[in-house]
Amino acid sequence: MKISDPKDVYQAVKRYTRAKEEQFIVLTLNGTHEIISICIVSIGLVNKTIVHPREVFNRAIQDMASAIIVCHNHPSGKTEPSPKDLEVTTRIAVLAFSERKDFNDVRDIQ
Repeated sequence: MKISDPKDVYQAVKRYTRAKEEQFIVLTLNGTHEIISICIVSIGLVNKTIVHPREVFNRAIQDMASAIIVCHNHPSGKTEPSPKDLEVTTRIAVLAFSERKDFNDVRDIQ
């Protein structure tokens, strides 16, 4: 499946929206933005999950990905990103840019 816009991402990960706990998901993409893999890198509680860039980039490196997309669900249904969500996203994006990886952030999926 090729990712051209956020709707494509939602179609690829919508099965995770029903999870009862937060799940942080990484999609790895090839050079033409076709999905290589979809991987849950962290499963948390009903209102938070802990993720470290190491887990995100480990999957990307294993897949020899050209780009990544990160997302996570909010079991509460609230789609506004928390300050911690923004902090983690920024941290991963800075590292991705330093490694010259394309980085795509799909805010929060419901």
